[in-house]
Amino acid sequence: MASPKIAVIYYSMYGHIRGMAHAAVEGAKAKGATVTLLQFAETLPQEVIAKMHGGPKDESVPIVKPNDLT
Repeated sequence: MASPKIAVIYYSMYGHIRGMAHAAVEGAKAKGATVTLLQFAETLPQEVIAKMHGGPKDESVPIVKPNDLT
């Protein structure tokens, strides 16, 4: 049987969800899945993020595109 292919896609302003996404990736890989980690693009202006004290995006994680979902 082929290993399942899983995409973990997240949005995280403060880093908490990013940590959970990374944990989900590790758990799925430990069970033999092929996993792709992606994040949603930011939609808020930088000035709003600054006022909300949001953290920086993880530049090492690609932004999800429609073709990634096929």
